[in-house]
Amino acid sequence: MNPVARSVTGDFQVWQEQLAHIERLLKVVRDRTPCAEDGTDLLKDELRRAQVASLFSEQQTDIYDALSRAAGAAQAAMVTQQRWRRYEDDGQVELQEPDRPPRLIPVGDARLHWPTWVQGLAAALITRDDDALNTLCTPESIEACSLPTSHIDPFWPFYCSALAAAVVEPTAASALIADATTGLNQAKIADPALIQLRLRPVLELVAALATNDTDTFNTALHKALVAHRQLCEQRDMYDWSGLFALEATALAALAHDRQLSITVTSDYLPTALVNGDFPRDRAHVIYHFPQRSILTADEAHWFLDLAGFPPQARSHQLLNNNGQLIARYEAQNAPGLPHAIASFALIETSDLPNPAPLLALDAGQLLFLAEAYASDIPDDEQQANARINEAIACVNAVLARIPPDQAVVPAGTITSARGQQLYQTESGRFRRDRLVAYRDALAAHHSSSHTSSVQLSPHEEASSTADPYDTAIAAVEIIRANLMPLLAALAQDEQGTVLAQIMPQETDYEQVFIGDAIAIARQAYQQFWQKTRRFQRPAASQSEIRCYLAPAGMLRDDNELSFHFPKGYRAIAEYLNPHRVWATWQYHSPGQDTGINYDGLVWVEDHWAWFPKPYRLLRIN
Repeated sequence: MNPVARSVTGDFQVWQEQLAHIERLLKVVRDRTPCAEDGTDLLKDELRRAQVASLFSEQQTDIYDALSRAAGAAQAAMVTQQRWRRYEDDGQVELQEPDRPPRLIPVGDARLHWPTWVQGLAAALITRDDDALNTLCTPESIEACSLPTSHIDPFWPFYCSALAAAVVEPTAASALIADATTGLNQAKIADPALIQLRLRPVLELVAALATNDTDTFNTALHKALVAHRQLCEQRDMYDWSGLFALEATALAALAHDRQLSITVTSDYLPTALVNGDFPRDRAHVIYHFPQRSILTADEAHWFLDLAGFPPQARSHQLLNNNGQLIARYEAQNAPGLPHAIASFALIETSDLPNPAPLLALDAGQLLFLAEAYASDIPDDEQQANARINEAIACVNAVLARIPPDQAVVPAGTITSARGQQLYQTESGRFRRDRLVAYRDALAAHHSSSHTSSVQLSPHEEASSTADPYDTAIAAVEIIRANLMPLLAALAQDEQGTVLAQIMPQETDYEQVFIGDAIAIARQAYQQFWQKTRRFQRPAASQSEIRCYLAPAGMLRDDNELSFHFPKGYRAIAEYLNPHRVWATWQYHSPGQDTGINYDGLVWVEDHWAWFPKPYRLLRIN
């Protein structure tokens, strides 16, 4: 393949003046009072500096320095925007650039949108900045860059997701490339020349990278560079944005690191950037959580668990701040947040002022954590006991947040998005009696990693001393924790392995149905599963799960457990073993009320069996 020569016009003195102007712009940003847009502004200006410097052989080190700073600025902008948009934090993002004082950027709208995200990703790939890639390549980060469809074409999130998948999960890229390509064909806002000569060739380059074939990739790379030159020739002679092919260079660098030999040569494709053979001093980004209060030392650990920081990647020190004990944690390697600092003030429940200070965790987050701990029980008995103890302690922490004269967690004290969602979907779980029942059920089965002992067998009556309602609540809460990992696995079940495990066994029908319904259900579901051997998996964006459970005996009438089930269950409840616990669930996108709904999973002694929509099959028969 012939080399792709760079087409550059204009007076080089003008280009030198551009460099001086860029330096002045950077100085303005760095000298002003820190604001949320700092990361994005620095990213854009540093990329411009790198592009213009590529014209001058004596200024090659400026390219390397500018790209390294651009990657750090992109990471800072991403953390700034994500913490503002997704978590509504009011913390600070510390940007540590080489040879410059640290800059504390307030959380807010960084104005980092999808096209600029692509540029930041490219800078991070070229400089091999793993922390920046960790931050940029999460679905939450891409979602945080969104704009209304009146301002930007709908293909952009698919385009960005395809690029991110090329970095972190190449096998998932093909479906996203197809979606992005379809979106490009329907674009109405983006410049047609940009789509045809840059965006589409870059997508084809991502597809070629996924083949892991050297010839295929080099062919696509050459085509992308030819298209890049055509686009540059259509633009103003002093347009700096294409002096080298940023996205193509980034993907070539990724291909090089995956042992593909790059045989294409071009002025648009700096060899040192592709090979990684250049000096660089990376910027570092640290997120500072706003200081929070905790009622027990455990709450600091739970907070960091919820944020995704591995226990082995944490360290802390105790500080005395005017008589107030402060625990300062430094943590690393959370998804999308490689480095953070969190400070916690330990206070006594009796010392809580009114209004109460910002607590590290609200009751909704604590209940979520309790279920997470209870659902992830390892085989090792000692570790299993530790997880159950964590779950019990979390429930006790929720109970501590209920005022003595009240019977339920005050709704106004639940301020996190996750907590509010949990409260809005099933507020009854925050009642004192239900929390106590859940805690006691966890304690009663402290040494067991199975949930079958929680559920009464088909022919076993409830103890005369146990309240039937409390027994049902305890069973539901324990079994919910057992079910959530299965639902998450089912959502990712491309090969049908999980689906095969939950198809009804021959003996399940007698355990789940009663009377004449046993034979009817067996015939109906055997025919159903012979025809239906696939599961409509949720979209990648539908990453959250709502799950509701109820014993069949409580599906006969309206109550807080049956409320979330399809009304058809009321009509067939008399044909169901009243002691079996049924589940209905939904996969949905964060913050959305709608999604894909399913029902019919039943806990049968020691496994789950799926009887979808029994109210349809039994009523038909």
